[in-house]
Amino acid sequence: MNKYKLIQSVVFLFIGLFLIRLIGLPANFTPIIAVAVFLPRIIKNTYLAMLFVITVMMLTDFMLGLYDGMLWTYLLLALFAFFGGLQRNLYLTGIVSVLAWHLVINFFVFISGHGTLSLAMTYAQAIPFDARLLFSTLLFLASFDYSLRYLESLPWHNFKNILSN
Repeated sequence: MNKYKLIQSVVFLFIGLFLIRLIGLPANFTPIIAVAVFLPRIIKNTYLAMLFVITVMMLTDFMLGLYDGMLWTYLLLALFAFFGGLQRNLYLTGIVSVLAWHLVINFFVFISGHGTLSLAMTYAQAIPFDARLLFSTLLFLASFDYSLRYLESLPWHNFKNILSN
């Protein structure tokens, strides 16, 4: 595999995420946080990973419709990519990212008037949705992690050398 193939893979991932967002998955079952956390490990460029995830979200949001809290969504995803590039523990980063998502996004749901009478009630009502988000994030992280490990273990595969260049 050469750098051209790596670029092809990233473009394929971009198109895949784009289509998943347009087609849709069950509510709060999405790979977007997992991609934000994992992508800096592959491309070795945290800022490019941040740009990648935000671009996918922006393009699909313009097609699906704009919503309150878009800025916070983008900032959180950029933050998750940033910390994904710094942290060694992939799964802990995923868990902390979903917890941060739960606290920040649902806070803005509450103050925008779309929540309940209290912040605690808004957080409580969001738990089933964010539990699905946690499950999907960990599932996609495991899928990405083990796929990369498998590719790196192949004797004919020069994947590690490509990623470090």
